[in-house]
Amino acid sequence: MSDDQFLYGFQQQPSPAFSKALLHRLTEPQPARPVVWRRLAWGFLAAVLLFSISLLAFPTVRTYAQTILYQIGHLILSDAPTHAEQFEESLQAAAPSPAPSQQAVEWQANPLLSLDEAQAQAGFPAAELTNLPPGLTLMVRRVNLPDDQNPYTAVITVYQSADQTLTLRQLMYAPGAETQTLPVGSAPVQEVQLRSSQGLWIENLRLSTYVEPDHQVALQYANLLRWSEGGFEFELSTNPGLPLETMLPMAEAIQRP
Repeated sequence: MSDDQFLYGFQQQPSPAFSKALLHRLTEPQPARPVVWRRLAWGFLAAVLLFSISLLAFPTVRTYAQTILYQIGHLILSDAPTHAEQFEESLQAAAPSPAPSQQAVEWQANPLLSLDEAQAQAGFPAAELTNLPPGLTLMVRRVNLPDDQNPYTAVITVYQSADQTLTLRQLMYAPGAETQTLPVGSAPVQEVQLRSSQGLWIENLRLSTYVEPDHQVALQYANLLRWSEGGFEFELSTNPGLPLETMLPMAEAIQRP
């Protein structure tokens, strides 16, 4: 899978075996079980997340009617179903088949670069979070270079606690890069003022579907701030989503390049 961790990173389609397993779980009756909320460890989450909302994550099987809600920098928000919802719809439309035997998934740790290493790879000064909630630990700092799907260089920094994942993405788009569209479905979107910049707040955005250790299908949601500043585009996201009242001061306290 691709490396851009939180929003646009899982860009390769899942394996056919994994898709069939998910389809089986979505369509076949399951024994009644108590609802238990479990947070996955970082490594397991990275290994088994089926789908994230990458801008060009998979070729859709149909065209969805959509309305442009907002544009900020190179990102356009539309009200079309999220990529996770579109993908699951395509699974539901497929012919059911027996669930395949489970296969081991090889997981490789994401790098934890120093700030200097990240800046050297990216070619620009990297921003830092300076107002973190208690208990969060730096888990990942990596750089993604431009490719066919993403015309930007990104510094991705991920913090995690036992029950929270927080991600900061700092993007520098290539000159002349085209806009990208992010479908947000029914997630509420509002404009916010962030220092001297206008930003967008997206709440309860459907990210992905994953399979828990007991093989139950679960859903991922996040809250997201997006803004442009100083020639960069920034995203601060939390999963489970922290409220705007918590995330806005964090974004405003970011140590900028």
